[in-house]
Amino acid sequence: MSDFTSAAAQATTDAEFLSEADAVINARVVSLGESPGYLSGLSLALQSVSIEVTELRSGQGLQVGDHVDLGVPLVAGAPDVSLTGDAPTLSPSLYHADAPFMAHVKQLGDRWIALKVDIEATPPRNLAGRGPAAGRRRRLGGGTLSDVNNEPPRQGRHRKPASNINSAGPTTYTSEYVPNNEITFEFAAFGVEDDDPTPFQGPVDGEITVVLKRLDDTPLGQFTVRLKDDRRSYITFTGSSSDPLDAAINYTATVYNRINPNQTLGLRMWVWT
Repeated sequence: MSDFTSAAAQATTDAEFLSEADAVINARVVSLGESPGYLSGLSLALQSVSIEVTELRSGQGLQVGDHVDLGVPLVAGAPDVSLTGDAPTLSPSLYHADAPFMAHVKQLGDRWIALKVDIEATPPRNLAGRGPAAGRRRRLGGGTLSDVNNEPPRQGRHRKPASNINSAGPTTYTSEYVPNNEITFEFAAFGVEDDDPTPFQGPVDGEITVVLKRLDDTPLGQFTVRLKDDRRSYITFTGSSSDPLDAAINYTATVYNRINPNQTLGLRMWVWT
């Protein structure tokens, strides 16, 4: 059994397994290589996908513009694996030229291996529509999420001025501009920020739930994070590469006071886009 297969077998959760990644990238497919002819079992079956890195989301070892051959495991039952031909293969309808995807990747020797690939069906470029509407990235009434986590914003994002939220009830915001298919919410108690007029006074123990919505108020997803004392907490929503978030979204923020639910807890919130 390879070191990679052994590590996968020993991992108790997806998060533990994905923590082995050296980098998280956005990329596009250049071409799909030949199938190894079998599925992963005692040994790892990897099919080569030639890719171009379009964004380094986190980690190191790769940069925008890099062209690499990425080894993608062929796993029985995986949604990106086709068993209809003579040999198992990554689905050509997914891994076609220019198909965008996100991946957690790990370098083993001189080769990059995908730990997880998020790829969705998109039309090949030569089948895409033409005319004024062709190539439009954003529109109203659409967009799906590919990831929600408690990671801080990536480098280069813009931090808007703070808003005040509290546990008296949900606070609703409308038509928030999302230029980069990703939005991060930062939370802290009053007095944590250097320019706050009063010093921090604890203890603080709260939960904040953010519900992201389309402009018609259809929920896209939600996430809850805990905030204690003078620490900061974050919620980051990332749109799908093939169905990105709208240029504007609505959202609500709800605060719960874990120390005393009957006492109002006020917090500071910043939005990063």
